[in-house]
Parts: sequence; C-alpha cells; structure tokens
Amino acid sequence: MDQQERLLAWENCLTALIKLIKAVGYYPPGHPALQTVGEQALRHFLPLLAEGANIQCSIRKDGISVNGASVGEKNPHLQKLAGYLFIRRLQSLVILPDLSARDLANFARCLTLPPEELQLRGGLAELLLNQRVASIWTNELDLSSILARREELLAQTPELEDVAVEGGEALPEGSADAEPTTPEEARLDLTGLLQELSDTTTDQRFGELLRRLPALFWGQLNDNGRPLAHQTLLQLQAASGQQKLEKTRRQSLLQSLNQLLSAETLDFFIDTLSNRTLPAPQREEAMQALLFYQGEVTAPLMTRLSLEADAQVRKNLTEALVRQGSVALPLLLEHLRDERWYVARNAVAILGDIRDPSATGPMKPMLAHQDARVRRETVRALTRIGGQSATGVLLQLLEGADAELGQQALLSLGAMKNPAAIPALLRLLAQENGNRGPDLRRGAIKALGEIGAIEAVPTLIEVLASKRFWRPGRHNELRAAAATALGEIGDEAALPGLEKASSESNETVARAAVQALKQLRK
Repeated sequence: MDQQERLLAWENCLTALIKLIKAVGYYPPGHPALQTVGEQALRHFLPLLAEGANIQCSIRKDGISVNGASVGEKNPHLQKLAGYLFIRRLQSLVILPDLSARDLANFARCLTLPPEELQLRGGLAELLLNQRVASIWTNELDLSSILARREELLAQTPELEDVAVEGGEALPEGSADAEPTTPEEARLDLTGLLQELSDTTTDQRFGELLRRLPALFWGQLNDNGRPLAHQTLLQLQAASGQQKLEKTRRQSLLQSLNQLLSAETLDFFIDTLSNRTLPAPQREEAMQALLFYQGEVTAPLMTRLSLEADAQVRKNLTEALVRQGSVALPLLLEHLRDERWYVARNAVAILGDIRDPSATGPMKPMLAHQDARVRRETVRALTRIGGQSATGVLLQLLEGADAELGQQALLSLGAMKNPAAIPALLRLLAQENGNRGPDLRRGAIKALGEIGAIEAVPTLIEVLASKRFWRPGRHNELRAAAATALGEIGDEAALPGLEKASSESNETVARAAVQALKQLRK
C-alpha cells in the first residue's frame, strides 16, 4: 500500500468513525443496526492494522494527522470531526492491532457525551478504562506505558457493560429520541413508515414518524437497502414541495430530508460509485442521490478522484461531478491551483464537461501550465465549452510560441464551427512565409473547411492552383488540403479549379480533387 492509498484508507477509517458516533447517538446498546455499523467501521481499520502496526493520531482543532501525515485536509466532515474531538480534550489517539468492534463502539459512545459531562465523569481516558477498552488509548504517547497499562487491564476481570450515555450528542449535531418500545413500533420498517407518513392525519403521529425516520433510513445504507434509501430521499423531496400540504408539515419534511443528508449518507453513495462492478441502475441511483447535496459533494468527490487508481471508478466519480453542474464551479476553480498536475487536469476536464461559459476566463491561465498534459486538456475543455469567449482564447494560441498548442487550437476551432474564427484563420493562411510553418497553414485550411467558410473559397482556390517547383512535396499536401476543404464547403464556384486539379500528375492533389468533386456534386 503506497502513501496515497494509506491516506485514503485513513480518511475512510475516520469517516467510518463519524458514522459510528452518529449511530450510537441514535441506537441503544445491543441494537442490530448498531452492531452492523460497528462491524463496518472495524473493517476499515483492519487493513491498516494487519501487519501488527499501531495507528497514532494527532488531533488539532482544525485537522487530524495519522502517523505523521495530514488526512482529509479538504474534507469538511473530517474537519468537523477534528473540532468535535478537540473540544472533548482529545489530543492524541493510539489504536492497537487487537482493535475490536466492541472497543470501537464503546469509544464512540463515550464521545457522544457533551464535553462538560465528559470531564465531570473523569475524562475520556477514565471512561475507556472503566469500560475495559484495551485497544484504544487517548492522550498517551509512551507506547511502553500503554502496553503496561493494557496488560494490567486485561488481567482484571472484564466488566463488559456499555457506557451509560444519557442525552448523548450525535455528530455533528442533535440526538435521537429513544427507540420505540411497543411491539407494533418495533416492527415498523422504513417502507411502512413512508406509507404511514403519507396517510396519517394527526400532527402528533406525523412528528413521531419523522423522529423514527433517521434510524430506519441509516439502516438501509447497504447494498440491499440502497434503492429504498434513494426512494426515501425522493419521496421526502416531493412531499416537501406539495403546496396542498400544510406549511408546517412541508417544513418538517424538509428538515428531515436535510437530516438524512448526513456525512455517512454522502460517504455511502460515494462508496457506491467506487464499486467498479456495480450495475448501471444502482450506479444511477447513487448519481441521483448525490444531486441532493447541491454542490457540497464537490470537495469529497474531488478528493476521492485524486486518489483513485481504477479507470472505471474515476469515470464514475467524474460523471457525478459533472452532474453537479454550475453549483460545483467555485470548488472546481479552486482545484485549478492545486500543485498536483493530475488534480488540476481533472478539474479542467470536468469544467469542460459542465460547459459553463463563465469558467472560460479562469481557465485561460491553465494554457500556460507547466505540465503539457494540463495545457492540452485545457484546449479540449475550451472546445467543449465553446462560445465567443472560448473561441477568442483559442485564437490567441495561434499567435503564441507553443506550436503544439497552436495546432491543437486549429483542430478545436474547426470542431467548434464558429464563424468568428474565419478572419483569423484567413490571416494565418496568408502568412505563406511565416515562422509557423506549413503545418499550421494546413490546419487553418482544415478548420475553414469544417466551419464551412464560404468567404474562404477564393483563397482556397488560389492555394489549390498554386505550384512550387522547389521542394513541392509539402506544398502539394497544402493544395490537397485546400481541395478537401472546398469539397466540405460545397460552393459551386470551386468546380472549375477542382476539375482542373483532378487531372494533375501529382496523385495526392488529384485524388483529393476527385473526392471533393464527388462531395460537391452530391
């Protein structure tokens, strides 16, 4: 596992911890859903502990470092987690290789206590000792001391009671009501809740159902429950927009929808896109679900994209970013300044696919990027955006010193078929002895043909008729290009010149002229 893979794995571990803290704030000890979330969290940690190494975390108010490397610097959820831990006076964390789901769950439940109550109970370290948590140690950096205290702890008779947490605080805000105790309520599943939510006529029952909704919803964040989770979001969104519904109910539904769009929900749907073998319908559900986040998903998607090695997964993540549309522009434009060339290139490519003309100006400096791959991608992106502004930027490349970019710009101008480029292309074509060489002139001819520039026909006829007796080879390639362009433009004024060229002794010119005549006469 290289450093980038480790960074992503550590970020996934901390994200899993967020989900677990959230879950223990909603589920009572022993609840099956809590056990599932705990086991999922443990699976994220195990690969990093597989070789017997410890995980050492340092917590600052604004960030977390694992084994000396900053993790999730651009992940807002991990930044919230850092502040959440810091205010509970957690400055360092050591996780030993024998980490268990039970220790993780007890650790998370301790963290749901408000900071002041946590300190009244003796602090986090004391609570963990009381719960016989032997694999997680806080605010202790001396490994020999940790191991000695661990041996003492394991030698004692374990009391495996869970920490009693009253009024526990969920991450990042709020807490859930107690689980229902009646048999009928215990049997209520998410499908039944959604149906009853639509049918109930009493405000009291409506409120009770909304309070029950989050726990049932988060229980569906798995492969089997994904369709129902997506359906829930769609139903809440549709219901919150129904004008026939009372205003207070619409507001309550909207608040519930925002509550469901939590960090773990976001990570679940991003994880879904990271499954390269996922069937298309399930991938589409994840894409649509991410649209609920209104651009807030841009940063975590870009972080995941920058660390992803699999081409299919990168394609999935890129499509999800493109679907965010213009709301993603501010963060994408920030990524243009990223020092990693591939991150800048990804941002450029996505901006090109979004095709918002307002991105043209901010993208212009990328044409001078130190990495040629970023420069080439910028030309392609400007081509996809199109419009007068993008055309103007590409035309400026024709006068620049980068011949490769100039040639690529000519291809792009032809593909864009913007008539505004015609005057500049004719000027370039007129520079017969210029220092840009025949390749750019040939590119200008090709672009004029693709645009269908009627006003270029006289000039192209002149080029076709011209001959050079000194090194004629490249000039004849230029003449052949002119014949092809005349065929694409389709102006009958070119017929005499093409007919004459079709009987030339030079095969390249004659063949191009014959083909152009066929195309023109159609």
